Amino acid sequence: MYLHPEKINSAQPLPYPGLPEREAIRKRALGIMQRQVLNELQQGEPKLCHAFTQFCTDRFDEATSYALCVSRIVGDKAEQKKADKLVTEHVEKCRPLFVAEEVERRIIGAKLEALGLPQ
Repeated sequence: MYLHPEKINSAQPLPYPGLPEREAIRKRALGIMQRQVLNELQQGEPKLCHAFTQFCTDRFDEATSYALCVSRIVGDKAEQKKADKLVTEHVEKCRPLFVAEEVERRIIGAKLEALGLPQ
């Protein structure tokens, strides 16, 4: 018997037992790892802070870099305030991206460690 591809694609997948529970556990574990990374960052863990600093500076846009340079060259309080505001906004945007990347890096590291491979 031959089934047309449209019939095959329209078929509903069979429910996998335990999948919703496993998904909930996975989401909860990711949330815990994200809070742990944020906590370490807030406590000033040196290696993590250095990595975050590098992460943010690698992603400076042209306007932020320009504002920093101008505020430094001119020394004007208004320019420095503008640059500080841009940097603060940039850091706030980078924080969730860094946390997600760091969690992913830790998960990969744990997998490599479990396999006995060098990191």
